[in-house]
Amino acid sequence: TIMQLAESHPKLFSSRVQGVVLASTAGGKIISRGSAIGRFAPMFRGLSFLVDTGRSINNYRLTRQFAVGPEAEEKYAVMTYDMIGKTKTTAFVDFYPLFLKLDLSKGLPNLGKTTTYIVAGTDDQLTPFRHSESLNIQIPNSKLVTLDRAGHMTPLERHKEVTKVIEKLL
Repeated sequence: TIMQLAESHPKLFSSRVQGVVLASTAGGKIISRGSAIGRFAPMFRGLSFLVDTGRSINNYRLTRQFAVGPEAEEKYAVMTYDMIGKTKTTAFVDFYPLFLKLDLSKGLPNLGKTTTYIVAGTDDQLTPFRHSESLNIQIPNSKLVTLDRAGHMTPLERHKEVTKVIEKLL
């Protein structure tokens, strides 16, 4: 990720990297070990057959509830649903345990050496808005772009606003 690059190659952010847009993301502490997901994450791989079954039972409703904001156009919810449906369950279950260890905080100050925008939806159920607020505090001179009533899929559901933010860097 760009946050990992900022940690491993900090000089790039004062010379070559001219701008960064972080959308619907976090620098760590997404899942705590004490949470239900944190306690069960090590077992997800072995239970992926159950997850496959659960994914086949009305997961559009879950996509609509958790992945996009309440005012997202239907076509963006459908696109997200289709994308998730085409992703292998093992990709999800292998990914979750990594959240327990995720800590990209060391590189965040380096992102402040270039123009950095943080784009976040206030109704993001997967990476809550407080994570974007935390990034904004940890990255010097960063600018937080708040998309009211947007969910996790801000680049889809609010693509015009996200594009305007990206264009500011060009």
